[in-house]
Formats: sequence, structure tokens, C-alpha cells
Amino acid sequence: MGRSLNGRTKNPAQLRPPEFWRSAPDLDNGNRPRPHWPRGAYNGHSMSDNTFTLSVVSPDRSLVNEIPVIAVGAKGSEGDFTALPGHVPFLTDLKPANMWYRAPDRTQREIFVSGGFVEVLPTKVTVLADSAEYTDEIDPDRAQRAIQRRQNRQNVLKAMLAKGEISVAQGEVELRKVEAKLNRSMARLKAARKNR
Repeated sequence: MGRSLNGRTKNPAQLRPPEFWRSAPDLDNGNRPRPHWPRGAYNGHSMSDNTFTLSVVSPDRSLVNEIPVIAVGAKGSEGDFTALPGHVPFLTDLKPANMWYRAPDRTQREIFVSGGFVEVLPTKVTVLADSAEYTDEIDPDRAQRAIQRRQNRQNVLKAMLAKGEISVAQGEVELRKVEAKLNRSMARLKAARKNR
């Protein structure tokens, strides 16, 4: 038998969990049935209820206010996700990108969110967005002008930094702000072009 790091012998009998773990009702040890949620239910939410509610709120307006939907998809910090009725609860931040929802009549709408947070619960999804707008409301020409303004500001800041007109610390902070706004503007333009 091998030796562990602390010098004791690795005996398979010693590596098994304590007796109370093996007899716990939530483990499948062959002697007892595993407890489980009733098929298609989570926290009292029946999967026969094929809808849940969606709210999308930003500081300047409430875009969607508790409408019934059958699915919601968005881009979170860990990647894309789709939430369905009865979904396991979670909270994540949103990346600047399109999110979508599907109504009970199977029509799908897309919303551009520039960032924020989403809370998914079995019976509802709430999006707190930095800004949000339907993708068909985005004007591509206006979005392109915003990108140009931010690129110009970025170039000015880089020139000021090179000349020593602003401190390095202040310049780096300002550049990070402009780059974040530029990335949001580019994602917004991409959303507008995708919708056309």
C-alpha cells in the first residue's frame, strides 16, 4: 500500500466516509431510495406551468415589466445561458450583448443590454441593466458615430499621456473608462447590424 503525505498508510477502509455519511438518506447507498424533487417540480413550481415572468429594468426606464415568457437567454460572465421555467436559482453579471426572450405564442424579441446583473428564479427572471433597448430601436448610424467619438477620445488621451500633459495614473483610469465605453458601443452596433 502507498503512503500518504502525512506518513500514514493509505488503507481503503480508512478512506471511506464515516458511517453516518453512508447511512444518510440523501446518498444512494443501495439500501434506501434517494430523495428527489417530484418529477418536474422545483420549490413548488410545477413544470406544467410552462411560463415564468421576466422584468428588464435600467436606470432610465422599465423595458419589460413582469411579462409571461417561456424562455430567456443572455450572455453572463461565465458564458451564454438559457433559463426555462423551474430553473435552478442563480445570480450573475451580464456582458454587453443581446439577450432574448420567447413569449408563450413563440415570438422572440431581442434586447441589447450594456451590462448589469440577472437573477434567475424558478418562477421569474429579473434583469437590472446598465442600459437596455430593443435591438430594432438601435440606430446603426448613431451607434457608429458614438464609436468614432470614443476612438477619437482614446487617441487624444494617448497623445496627452505621451506628452506628459496628464499623470500616468489619471491617464490609465481615463483610458480604461473610454475603452469600456468603446466596447459597449461596438457591441451595440453589432446588435443593431445583426437585427437588420
